[in-house]
Amino acid sequence: MKILICVVVFGGCGLFGYLYKRRLKQECDLVEFLLEFEKYYNSNMTLFKNNVVEIINNFLNLKKDSKAKFNQIIICNNSIFEANESELKKYITNESMRSVIKNYLNGLGKNDYEFEKEKNKNFEDYILTELSNSKKNLEQKGNLYFKLSLALGAVLCIIIW
Repeated sequence: MKILICVVVFGGCGLFGYLYKRRLKQECDLVEFLLEFEKYYNSNMTLFKNNVVEIINNFLNLKKDSKAKFNQIIICNNSIFEANESELKKYITNESMRSVIKNYLNGLGKNDYEFEKEKNKNFEDYILTELSNSKKNLEQKGNLYFKLSLALGAVLCIIIW
């Protein structure tokens, strides 16, 4: 009976650490998805103003297989693309980062060419710093909390035994 309890406690602690690390990994993947989107949007936007709806739909179709779970972040309401607030909350915990992403996605295609290019450049700089922070958090905090939760599970198993 003690062995079964120890296995459940150790597995539960390991699962807790794994779930936290997975959350950080999903945040990192979302930031990479947004960086890819920004680069694709910036490269396909021209002075003659390609249709924003076509650009975004082409990108979402391009990413349909590889990162389909992040396609739900950009929703279409009557040919106007907006950020899906509930999906952003699932992946990003930082409120200021969420608001910057939401403002960027809600403002797509609503300005002239020059301002749109400048806005994309600023967003790219911001998202690159957030990507490096997200990767650093994944490497440091994610691995640390996973190992600490396993160590806690092992200590609890020793105490129970």
